[in-house]
Amino acid sequence: MVDFHFLMAYGLLAISLLLYRYVEDYIGGADILIFLLLYSRYGFLFLNQIMLLSAIFGIIYGVIKKKKEIRFIPFILMAFVVVMFF
Repeated sequence: MVDFHFLMAYGLLAISLLLYRYVEDYIGGADILIFLLLYSRYGFLFLNQIMLLSAIFGIIYGVIKKKKEIRFIPFILMAFVVVMFF
């Protein structure tokens, strides 16, 4: 039996890759792929927590360093570690 999360993740992957050219100025392709991989492995609730925490970490870093553009993957990793262990 096929898990629904995998089907949904691959469907979202196809849609996001098609729409990537419209949002490439705002979010990187690797960020989208990491979020989709996390969704396919851990599910929607886990992904929501990671997205919220990574956004909070990124905002705090951006305010402290006064940067407009930041690399988002380290914050996704930090949020993943926090959610996994707590």
